[in-house]
Amino acid sequence: MSINRQNRSEFDWEREIRRDERRISSYYRELMYCLDLPGEEEIINENLAGFSPEPVPVGGMGDVLNNRRFFDRDEDDEDDPPPPRPYSPLVTQLDRMASDWNATAASILDERLFVAGGLSIACAYAKLLGRVADFSDADPVREKSLRISLAKRALADINDLVGAFHEIIGWQESLHDTVARQIEDLSLLRERLTDMLSEK
Repeated sequence: MSINRQNRSEFDWEREIRRDERRISSYYRELMYCLDLPGEEEIINENLAGFSPEPVPVGGMGDVLNNRRFFDRDEDDEDDPPPPRPYSPLVTQLDRMASDWNATAASILDERLFVAGGLSIACAYAKLLGRVADFSDADPVREKSLRISLAKRALADINDLVGAFHEIIGWQESLHDTVARQIEDLSLLRERLTDMLSEK
């Protein structure tokens, strides 16, 4: 979008987030058929470009990312980037919840439920983690509309996760205690996000 990040309205951000999710969804649909093939990325990009011009990312960022060199710097190089900022408490909490679920899925989840339950919930957590990390990184004053859009999306993602957890209990009753803790933590996260959304 041509307008400045700070001048985008909530509706501009919502439109951009939807476009981004369509791109991601299209990419992963193609990835299933191209995984581990030689030239995997090129094949996917060609298929996406043939399907629709929108899913293929534009704007030159690819060249910037591809040309970035991470491993050949001198230890004394003064241009080294500063260390990453610590994660926000929300991201740390969510990361712990996702890790707990992954450990549960790997240890006691019925193998017949691994894809439909375990893996889908792990992916939903990854999506929510990205959303909450972006929300936490956005400037509360200059990027308020972005934070509103991301928080609303995160709240919807939380509701979807809670629904998935309720469904999986019906498949495997022995998960009841674990799932109850996950739902309780998600409810607390929902409240915290709602409070942050209403802060002036």
